[in-house]
Amino acid sequence: MMLGYCYDNGIGTVIDKPKAFEMYQTAASLEHTAAQYNLALMYKNGEGTNKDYKKAFELFEQTAKKEYSDGIMMLGYCYQYGIGIDINKQKAFEFYQKAAKLKHSVAQYNLGYMYKNGDGIDKNYNKAFEFFRQSAEGEYSDGIMMLGYCYNNGIGTDINKQKALELYQKAANLDHNVAQYNLAIMYKNGEGTDKDFNQAFELFRKSAKGGHPDGIMMLGYCYQYGIGIGINKQRAFELYQKAANLDHSLAQYNLAHMYKDGEGVGRDYKKAFELFKHSAEEEYLDGITMLGYCYNNGIGTDINKQKAFESYHKAANLGHSVAQYNLAYMFKNGNDIEKNHKKAFELFEKSAEGGYSSGISMLGYCYDNGIGTNINKQRALDLYQMAANSGCNVAQYNLALLYEKGDGVDKDMGQAIYWYKQCAKQGLEKSRENN
Repeated sequence: MMLGYCYDNGIGTVIDKPKAFEMYQTAASLEHTAAQYNLALMYKNGEGTNKDYKKAFELFEQTAKKEYSDGIMMLGYCYQYGIGIDINKQKAFEFYQKAAKLKHSVAQYNLGYMYKNGDGIDKNYNKAFEFFRQSAEGEYSDGIMMLGYCYNNGIGTDINKQKALELYQKAANLDHNVAQYNLAIMYKNGEGTDKDFNQAFELFRKSAKGGHPDGIMMLGYCYQYGIGIGINKQRAFELYQKAANLDHSLAQYNLAHMYKDGEGVGRDYKKAFELFKHSAEEEYLDGITMLGYCYNNGIGTDINKQKAFESYHKAANLGHSVAQYNLAYMFKNGNDIEKNHKKAFELFEKSAEGGYSSGISMLGYCYDNGIGTNINKQRALDLYQMAANSGCNVAQYNLALLYEKGDGVDKDMGQAIYWYKQCAKQGLEKSRENN
């Protein structure tokens, strides 16, 4: 068996998977449990032989019957994902539980995931946390990372950013690319530690090097916006493209914007449209919204108000505040749909509740002009003020107009001039004319 292991892993010789397979097969025929397990892995992964999930399952089953913990765990894995056998979540749970009792850290981790996601069993965050803790105690890097995730997000325990940081750091030191990514996010946002863009960049770089799609995407983001590194749009484009090829919906979305705006690459509306479409197909809300925008404005495709409406409607129903705003505008103006001011008002209200400054501004406009609701100048003023403080130039202009005319508020030319100037800084032509 050990000679097979040497050929399998290049210990004292060059790696030779077919020879490893032969040696494992010989030892397995002599009922060597570890050889049966290693042989099963080769059948499962198609190393040194053709893939054969049924043979892999049979060999894992043989090792499990001998109480071999790795075999018990892998038998559970086969039942969970239908490898050589029909999917049976209950049996998967039972085998993971059996291996977990034998202190198998991977089984403990898998069991933690089943409890976390309610996969074949009732969701139980407390039990999930406990199994991730046990897995981490066994020094399993996935378990350490997930224990950090639990502390970071309050899963089965109180939120503790400091502990999350420590655990992510421990797993990151073991070259865990997801932990490196999560740790980078904490440094980028200053969670559990001081903000450190240089450290964040370095960790995103390591995560990307380890092949983590999120890490590749965020490394591109760093290059695009100069986070811990000088701005390099071309490098950002390359990294987004790499992550997009791995079906990363946010990378597809960011890449689409680069094609749309001609950043780091020549402007190409058709490619932008295709990438927004791919992102939308992955159910990424920003992508669904931008697909609607493309149809609404003829970006890389023919104008199709009905498809724009459908995309906005889908994203709006999922709580996307920009989609709610865009859909509200279609109802307000009757763009190839029946004009409905009441629905427009309701959607502007939802968009405003989501914190979208343009939605807040338009809700103010509705109160200002009685669109879908009664005129309420004080409410309009409050909403314009809120949106203006967030930098919305339309709200700044409308607020200045109210102060200039004394419409529902005491006339105040000082405030009017101030807000016209704020608006002019952002380039709204009407404010320049009044300034």
